[in-house]
Amino acid sequence: MQKVPFKNFTWLDPKEVTGNVTAFPFAIDIGNKRIVSVVYLVNGRYLATSPLLDITDNYKPVPPIPPPSLISMNIPSSLFSLEKFPSSGKPSDTALVIEFGDDQCPVCRKWNQNEEQKVLQDPSIRFTYIPMPLVTIHQNALKAALFEMCAYQIRPSSFWTIHDLLNRRVELGSVDEKDLDGVLNGLASSQALPATKMNQCMSEQSPLPDIETADNTLTQKTGIPTTPTFIVGGQVKTGYLTYGEIKKLLGQKK
Repeated sequence: MQKVPFKNFTWLDPKEVTGNVTAFPFAIDIGNKRIVSVVYLVNGRYLATSPLLDITDNYKPVPPIPPPSLISMNIPSSLFSLEKFPSSGKPSDTALVIEFGDDQCPVCRKWNQNEEQKVLQDPSIRFTYIPMPLVTIHQNALKAALFEMCAYQIRPSSFWTIHDLLNRRVELGSVDEKDLDGVLNGLASSQALPATKMNQCMSEQSPLPDIETADNTLTQKTGIPTTPTFIVGGQVKTGYLTYGEIKKLLGQKK
């Protein structure tokens, strides 16, 4: 049996799925990849899981590792450097909505097309977008995220237009990786973004550290490596949220 080297086993913060179901995510490094899995507990019993095995010692079962205590799924916005990401509206702690999105994610794209403009145009909501490219399943998501964030860093006012074009005009899932640069260059040209600065930013991947820091913070605190994930007034929600649902979570009337 082949041994697979791994390191850095880490329990991530657990999540209460329902009143009697709790998810305990954990992560390990295998090669150059970070692998996240989940152990589910139902009424204190393991569900749909196998014993944790030590893959460095002939796959022997390891002693139980006590998971951390359950935490609330409320996250303060102060954990994230929001000033480094595009935002709309006036600064607000109570009416703040943060989206962690992936431009190649079908649900994210649908939300952009149907709900995002309503949120952006609501003067009572402060909306911040943070890219969360799921690189293991979306081959073009990282480059798209870097591209729109480079546009933001070079000319902040261009971000929302670029973001909309990526979500509404470009089928990222259908574009070959070798053709993506040409598509992105065309978008940059359409918004008169300086080619030299954009190429340098993309080559250096300048926005990547900020993206990784924010995404890792979310994953470590929630164990949720999925998109879209929203933080609405400090509450963590995943999946498609309508504008009306967001207003309700904020305690506002639609």
